Amino acid sequence: RGGADAATAVELARTTRSLKEHTEELANLKERLLKSEKFGKSQREELDEARARAEQAEVVAGRKASVVEELKMTLARREEDIDAVRREVAQYRQAKREDEDARAQLANQLAHARRELEKVSAASAEQ
Repeated sequence: RGGADAATAVELARTTRSLKEHTEELANLKERLLKSEKFGKSQREELDEARARAEQAEVVAGRKASVVEELKMTLARREEDIDAVRREVAQYRQAKREDEDARAQLANQLAHARRELEKVSAASAEQ
């Protein structure tokens, strides 16, 4: 009976050691699991923050694109206005040239008429 008690005591000691080792392993696994959960949570938080920043950047990019389109339209209108002013300036210059040509022609006609008048006056003074 003493041998059986000794064998039981040895078996009990082995089982106790085994349980202690398993308990330590479970504690280590639990600690690693908690660390993994904390890491996973922080990763999820970072991902959520990155997603929020990306969504905000999309909104800002959309606003910028809208502003760019608006500026392009404004620029196109200004270019049309500039073209219209250039056409008006060209028409004014053409009208000014035509006016100057007409004045020069009238001045020539007036000078010719004066010469003719002087001839007629001179001829009538001689008679």
